[in-house]
Amino acid sequence: MNAMPQSEKKKSSYGYDRLPQDRQPPFNEDAEQAVLAAGFIDREAVGMVQEHVSFTDFYRLEHQLIFQAMGRLYLENQAIDPITVADMLKRGGEDFLGREKKKMLADRNLLEAVGGMDFLIDLTGMLGSAANAVFHAGIVREKAVLRNLISVSTHIAAEAYAGENEVAKILDDAGDRIYKISHETQAQGFSGVDVIVPDTFKSIEQAFQNNDDVTGLRTGFSELDRKTGGLQPSDLIILAARPSMGKTSFALNLAYNVAVNEGVGVGVFSLEMSREQLVMRMLGSSGQFNLHNLRRGRLQAEDWPRLTAACEKLSQAPIYIDDTSGIGVLEMKAKARRLQRQHGLGLIVIDYLQLMQGSGRAENRQQEISVISRNLKG
Repeated sequence: MNAMPQSEKKKSSYGYDRLPQDRQPPFNEDAEQAVLAAGFIDREAVGMVQEHVSFTDFYRLEHQLIFQAMGRLYLENQAIDPITVADMLKRGGEDFLGREKKKMLADRNLLEAVGGMDFLIDLTGMLGSAANAVFHAGIVREKAVLRNLISVSTHIAAEAYAGENEVAKILDDAGDRIYKISHETQAQGFSGVDVIVPDTFKSIEQAFQNNDDVTGLRTGFSELDRKTGGLQPSDLIILAARPSMGKTSFALNLAYNVAVNEGVGVGVFSLEMSREQLVMRMLGSSGQFNLHNLRRGRLQAEDWPRLTAACEKLSQAPIYIDDTSGIGVLEMKAKARRLQRQHGLGLIVIDYLQLMQGSGRAENRQQEISVISRNLKG
């Protein structure tokens, strides 16, 4: 269905100025128009598809404007038909487009920009049912994600060619942009309690059958396990204490206990100490050696069998250490996912949070740490 001349349509698309000009960006015009047509058939379809797409996900300017008008009418609990949408478009202005984009229309009002009343009427007859509105919205969203990826990739390439910023900053910026697209794509909506209750019941039933106060991973610290029930899936736990109070030692002991006693894979990101230093600490703790003597090799003859046994036990533990300094959230998540696929993971330890690299866009370091913490959880 082509309501506007092709030359007019080229003028109407906006928002992807970084896309290559010699290729047609990904979009599905039929799917976009099907979503709009569903809104005319059933106003509740507008509410349903708004959970999956926003007006910026539409490629055509005219489709963006119509979807905005429909959304405004739905919010105001008004009827949605060609007449009400046309009226809303006539009254719309900078609040729909913004001042800069409004200039693109010259003297035309928004109704003229979408192709007039004829185009709206044509949309009403495009479908016989609104049953597939959410499916069509999914197609629109997928194409929008592809355009965003192309736009970000083009931006990254331009930054790399320009060479005006440090490589680390370009990498961090690229990671943040791609992570944002990925995070928005994976965002979840509401879940009905009818879905949640059965899973919760199963968890309670399993806990009852186990007849054990510890329902998660055992840390090896019995009192801690008794109070917390163990380490639960998806928990983000931040260990806080004054400097030199043993935070790293405690975290390493916890990682060791989970890996050795529970046989669960543990990933350790060490931003301060080298992997050799961490292993030295684990050996010292598990073999009950004085760490200072162990580092200097001051061992007695009777210590060597104990050290050999500690080394053998630790070498068989599913513990994986990454000592990359200044690592960012995106790189850390990518490495963790890869490790999960290769070996399986039940616990990730980060030592320590304040040394992680942020995007640099927060007003202060405290806010940046808060953002990092939220991203680790997300």
